[in-house]
Amino acid sequence: MWIKVCGMTTPEAVEAAVAAGADAIGFVFAKSVRQVEPAAARDLAAPARGRVTCVAVTLHPEPRALEEILA
Repeated sequence: MWIKVCGMTTPEAVEAAVAAGADAIGFVFAKSVRQVEPAAARDLAAPARGRVTCVAVTLHPEPRALEEILA
C-alpha cells in the first residue's frame, strides 16, 4: 500500500506524516483552507526531502504559477 498525506501546513504535520510512515506528503496550491504559497511549501518540505515524495496539488495552474511551484 502506498500512502500520501495531503494538506501539509505546519512543520509538525510534516514530521508526523513522515514519522507515521507516509510514502508522500502533499502541498495544496489550489484555493483551499490548506493552501500554501510556494515559498512556505519549500520550507515545509525541506526536512522531508529524500525521506518521502513531495507532491504539488493544483487545479488548472497558470504556466507561471506552475514554474514557481516547481522552482
